[in-house]
Amino acid sequence: MKLLQLFIIGLASIGWITKMQATTVTISHNSCKTVGANETKPYQSVENLEVVLGEGTECIGVGAFKNFKNLVSVTYNGENSVQIAAGAFYGCCNLTKLFIPVTGAIGRYSFYNCASLQRLDLPYTTFLSPKSFVNCENLQTVRVSENCTGISDAFENCPKIQVEKVLLHKSLQDLDLLP
Repeated sequence: MKLLQLFIIGLASIGWITKMQATTVTISHNSCKTVGANETKPYQSVENLEVVLGEGTECIGVGAFKNFKNLVSVTYNGENSVQIAAGAFYGCCNLTKLFIPVTGAIGRYSFYNCASLQRLDLPYTTFLSPKSFVNCENLQTVRVSENCTGISDAFENCPKIQVEKVLLHKSLQDLDLLP
């Protein structure tokens, strides 16, 4: 399978691309600290979209990938903490892989209706907003940092979920999900 990588430089306009056949899109530029709808919109029609976020990324903005039905994975290759704003991946029903190990906070409805998401590792996440993960019906495994706070109702209507290999922090003790 031939992979075409496209690079977004800041807010460069690439609206002339009408039908995309690319698989991997790399968003990588130091001046593009917040990935928002302006940067992602040209890629909404890419089939089997895999996004790689580069070193300069600090925030995945509000609704950045909202309703991207073809988004299957997001990977972060940097070392800085990345915030995931409210609704960033709202309705990404085919998202199966999320690898952003250094996440500061995750906003409300960030992963609403991400029905294909199965595993989530958040080893350095410091805060999960209420309703961060709603209707993620196939989400099975979640690993969070022992220092993560604010997650009392982050996982709603996620019937298969199990929190495993977690060093409990006081804020985790009120979760009904724990065995």
